[in-house]
Amino acid sequence: MSEEFQIELGQSVRRHAERKNSPANDRAYFAAPVGDPDEDQIPIFIAESVLRDIEEHAERDVHKEIGGVLLGGFFRTDRGAFVEITGHIEASEAKGTDISVTFTHETWQQMLTEHHIRGGDSQIIGWYHSHPALGIFLSADDEFIHTNYFQEPWHVALVIDPVTRRVGCFKKSDGKLAETEGFYIFAERIDARVVKELAQTLDANRPGHTHAQNKVTVRTTVSSSSNTGLWIAVVMLILAQMASGVYLYLNRNVKPPKPRGSFERAIKLLSISDTTGGEQYLKAELVEHPENQEAYREYKRLGEVMSDARISADRERLDRENFMLYVADLLARRKVSYQRESDLKGLVKTQETKLSFRPAGDDPVKRALQVYRALASSRAKRLRRALAIQTLMRARSAGVTYSKLRRQWYDQAVKWIEQERLREIAYGMHEIDSDYAEPFAKLSQAEQAMVKKIRSKLMK
Repeated sequence: MSEEFQIELGQSVRRHAERKNSPANDRAYFAAPVGDPDEDQIPIFIAESVLRDIEEHAERDVHKEIGGVLLGGFFRTDRGAFVEITGHIEASEAKGTDISVTFTHETWQQMLTEHHIRGGDSQIIGWYHSHPALGIFLSADDEFIHTNYFQEPWHVALVIDPVTRRVGCFKKSDGKLAETEGFYIFAERIDARVVKELAQTLDANRPGHTHAQNKVTVRTTVSSSSNTGLWIAVVMLILAQMASGVYLYLNRNVKPPKPRGSFERAIKLLSISDTTGGEQYLKAELVEHPENQEAYREYKRLGEVMSDARISADRERLDRENFMLYVADLLARRKVSYQRESDLKGLVKTQETKLSFRPAGDDPVKRALQVYRALASSRAKRLRRALAIQTLMRARSAGVTYSKLRRQWYDQAVKWIEQERLREIAYGMHEIDSDYAEPFAKLSQAEQAMVKKIRSKLMK
């Protein structure tokens, strides 16, 4: 972006803190914590209505990432500073894929224009985007956006996973960009029950949560009757949690736990026929969450299938090649750069496949085409293996109810390899390679449409 545009964005941010009571210390509001926001030097308060709207925005399309900017203010009290998020603006001009969202010049201009039209005292205090089924983290591209366009230590990057319904906030702490220990949700006191329920739901979805984290922030008074009411409420909450725990224990085989980060990554790698990577992430999931019965069943079934000598033969090389193709796709569809030529070396170490990667500035689509050509000779073998895995997994999965996240990963793996030739043609035509004109002409209309769709998602 230009210097002028960066200055324009900076002018939309208040750089001093006004004095104001936080929602936790204002009689008109009720605030409930998600995680441990008190550990944050500058705690974050998010309006319940805003968080609901962002959730709804992210759930409209769980197949691609969405984003926008956060509105609110940075304030100080006698107890310290805090951030208050009271609004948001959707990035309607953003370009989203299943694993990235790009804020172009037009994206920023659309959001800044809408912010100007709205008027009022709210300031742009951060941004948000979704990670459908990917978990809560900031990628290298996300860190670039935050570091360059949201430079204050109180600027917030909110990440939401609409599939697992997890939310996390990131800010700079001691000069480093990191996830906060938690945040507050607030609304008018009349909506206290709604706020409490949302906070408890999001808190339960946080990794490593405990019942102790399901506390709520209430303002006590000096009257003894109020204190009595508070203690009654606490006792009722404890009893409710005990009853909930007994219910979950008795019904532990009825409803599997929500999928978590490692499990999501395992399914993603399995769906591109990287059984080695998928198995490693299933192990990681079971180490962290041994109670995840769905991950255990999948790990056991995968082990049974891979014990078949016809499928396990040459497993490491085939898995590595499938992963390399997946990485090539990511590079082709994202603005990914790396600093050293060695960053991507070593991913393929076989006599059959010798790939060389060029420095960061090179065309990523050209690199992807290079990878696809190099691995075309093993395509038929990789597809046969995926079909064999599909057959055995289907036999072992009869009567098993699949979660929305999994969608029969072995079927996805077959489809992904079957479309490999179409992706290669798309990359070749994008690079104006005449060798791919004739193969494209021989495709069916549906296949040609798929090639055009793939090309539309590539870097320009």
